[in-house]
Amino acid sequence: IYQCDWSSDVCSSDLEQLTSDAQRAFNWTDQSKVIWGVRGRFHDRMPAIGQLFFPGSKQGPWVLLGLYKNGVQLGHLFAQKLADAIEGQSLDPLFQRFLVQRLFR
Repeated sequence: IYQCDWSSDVCSSDLEQLTSDAQRAFNWTDQSKVIWGVRGRFHDRMPAIGQLFFPGSKQGPWVLLGLYKNGVQLGHLFAQKLADAIEGQSLDPLFQRFLVQRLFR
């Protein structure tokens, strides 16, 4: 790992490799937009959980994003709900408001 500072969990050098791997795994084209950052948050400051789908892809990655500041304290709970969803269980109604699809409406 290089190009890191003490506050980052993932370094820019790692993200380049992760992006390349994701492009191959999910058949992303060169026109696919990839955005990354550290401690990202969304305009509504709420976490996002669920499966992303991309044009031309039958399945996409499952994500848990935006656990910003105090939201990190809920990480274990969101991680369990994400694991349940990946295994085919329906997402608890309480978590419906956090679905990642809301960001693309």
